[in-house]
Amino acid sequence: MTNHKLGRGSLAFPFLLIFMAFNMVHLVYPQKTTLGLLLLPNEALEEVVSLLLLGGAIYLAWRYRDDLFTGVTRWLLKALGVIMLGIVVIILLGEIFRDF
Repeated sequence: MTNHKLGRGSLAFPFLLIFMAFNMVHLVYPQKTTLGLLLLPNEALEEVVSLLLLGGAIYLAWRYRDDLFTGVTRWLLKALGVIMLGIVVIILLGEIFRDF
């Protein structure tokens, strides 16, 4: 049995939560926008911050496997990957069958 500790790898979970909040919380006010676009001044900065958060979460979760929250973070990253892959497949199938 491993000794799970609160270390550097545990930062992966808050990184992933902030990434998901930036990109998945849609606000109706002032116009349909995400939380990241509302907090940051432009879209390019929001994308850079989102990619850094996602990359940091992936790196920390796989580099420090024995830390406390890395198991949950790896599970959430796999779930997000499967969801994104499913969306891509649905889009590609829609493009293929659009002509029929």
